[in-house]
Amino acid sequence: MRGKCRFLTPTILILSLIMVMTASMDPAAANTTTLYVDPSSITDAGLVSGSNFTTNINVNDVTNLAGFEFYVNYTTAVLSATEITLGSFFPSNSVILHEETNDTLGYVRYVVNVPSGSLGINGSGTLAIINFTVESTGETILDLSLTELLDSSANVIAHEVNDGYFSNLAVHDLAVIDINADPTEVPVGEPITINVTIWNQGDLSETCNVTIYYDTTFIETRTGITLESGKNTTLTFTWNTTLVSPGNYTITAEASEVPGETDLEDNTFQSDQIVTVTPPKIYATIDVDPDALNLKSKGKWVTCYIEITDGCNVSDIDRTTVMLNGTVPVDTFWVDKPLESVIGDYDNDTIPDLMVKFDRQALIEFLKTEGFTDAEATLAISAEANGVSFDATDTIKVIRK
Repeated sequence: MRGKCRFLTPTILILSLIMVMTASMDPAAANTTTLYVDPSSITDAGLVSGSNFTTNINVNDVTNLAGFEFYVNYTTAVLSATEITLGSFFPSNSVILHEETNDTLGYVRYVVNVPSGSLGINGSGTLAIINFTVESTGETILDLSLTELLDSSANVIAHEVNDGYFSNLAVHDLAVIDINADPTEVPVGEPITINVTIWNQGDLSETCNVTIYYDTTFIETRTGITLESGKNTTLTFTWNTTLVSPGNYTITAEASEVPGETDLEDNTFQSDQIVTVTPPKIYATIDVDPDALNLKSKGKWVTCYIEITDGCNVSDIDRTTVMLNGTVPVDTFWVDKPLESVIGDYDNDTIPDLMVKFDRQALIEFLKTEGFTDAEATLAISAEANGVSFDATDTIKVIRK
């Protein structure tokens, strides 16, 4: 048990102790006033043996503070406390009742009152400044303990306490900080460029691997990425979507853990972009027969051969969706014919063609309405295969005699 001299005269000291024992804590102050070490964390491999640094003991959001006491405990193999001085929150003529730096046991103790007759102080600020010298490489908690805050009536002020931390161990820390995909929408089979930025937040040069995923599916790993301390770099990946199912995806990148790394949360980064892979684009060509159409012809059909060069097979075409210039459908007789009777290599290029036929008179009426006489006419086929729309065009000669 230790005595705590709070005021200058014995009479005031006794009164103070009685009031401390009988006073109740102010509920309004609960969980609002904080006594803390500032900065809360000092991590610097450059603070080698013999280096000096300071740390503050601060108070936040206090009302009517007239006196305080605290201990700061530390590991003497790592640090030694050399001096403690009064901070700016209390007047310079405040009464220092106890000032001790014990480097044998590893603690600093400080007890201070406002000047006799002074009012308590409100607000936030620095109560004390502690100077430390680094003894060796290591780490230690700056343990703020046995703290007490008193108001001008010697009532205890409820408060929270936050410790500090010191380390001059080399920090190993990699972070993925950005992902950018371009474009964000492609059909199956089209590539997407993905740029991933990583940052070495540690003290030493590091070498790692970086892996990217769409949702949880692996895309690619880049190995042997070396990055100097404090530097960042952007890696460019190409995502081949050939085997990807249509859908919406999120890109994630992960930097591998390096030896000694403890902060692993930021090694993984998920993009907020949504990348959409749409059904594969269908590339088609058509050949309309006849190549020259007489508007006075009495023929029954106009034949069209559809050839798919990429994206699906002609057998996937829904013949009910095939339209000529958005107006003339495939004749129902040809819609219902078995596929094997209308698929063949009609142009002898080894690529299967789908043969469909349109009502010739309906097409002639369309051409007349659109004014195609004694000129070339571009005929467009639109259709769907596996639910994906596509189109293609061919040009024929229009004859009117």
